[in-house]
Amino acid sequence: DRDGQLKALRFYEQAIELDPQNAEAYYRRGAFMSNYTFGSEKVLLYSPEDVMADLQRAVQLEPNLSGAHYALGVAYDRMGKVDEAMVEFQKAVELDASDARSQLYLAEKYANSGQPQRAISAFAAALKADPENVEALKDYAFLCLAHDEERRWREAKRALETAIQIRPNDPEILMNYGYTLFLDRENDEAIAHYLRSIQLKPDWALSHYNLGVAYEAIGEKELALAEYQKVMQLDPRGSQGEKATERIRILKGEK
Repeated sequence: DRDGQLKALRFYEQAIELDPQNAEAYYRRGAFMSNYTFGSEKVLLYSPEDVMADLQRAVQLEPNLSGAHYALGVAYDRMGKVDEAMVEFQKAVELDASDARSQLYLAEKYANSGQPQRAISAFAAALKADPENVEALKDYAFLCLAHDEERRWREAKRALETAIQIRPNDPEILMNYGYTLFLDRENDEAIAHYLRSIQLKPDWALSHYNLGVAYEAIGEKELALAEYQKVMQLDPRGSQGEKATERIRILKGEK
């Protein structure tokens, strides 16, 4: 509650008064202020600038304090200073390779900046520390399949097997896991997972397209055509619609 938070803040202040060279005290106060919220909307009471002095003082006194580098990265990120944030998160993981939070931040930024291999490595490191993080499992598997399918699809399959145990009704997990089953030539199982994904998310063109490909693989031409037609309805001008149009043309023997 608010009284408890105010008491905590006063104790941090007293600790710093007793020992002004205590890096841990500055780090803890800065991290506390960076998460100090009020109201039902959880509005931050202190701006990132408010906590910067404490966190910078902490790493000045103790450069190997990994938690302080992480908290400093969060503060920089809230200020929109992504490059500075990444420097701090990188320092955090260099000091503590099991820091899943910093690894996840780096992974997301690498993925968004067109560095998929670095993102894959960062997600893999994060999952070693936090193996049941479903969102990390999903993102890791997606990147493996999208950017290094030939070498990494089995890793993606293992990640998705874990994810599906934790979240069995996630259409994205079901669809991507179905794709890894298809790559493993388990076509019937792949189809079952695609159908379940479509049941949960009926208007997702990608699931319908993948289902069509799987039907083709088992010789179900008419079922495949029906799925490709559905894709054309859902994504008439997109990449999935274009691929579906091409598959229909080939299946019908058109030139």
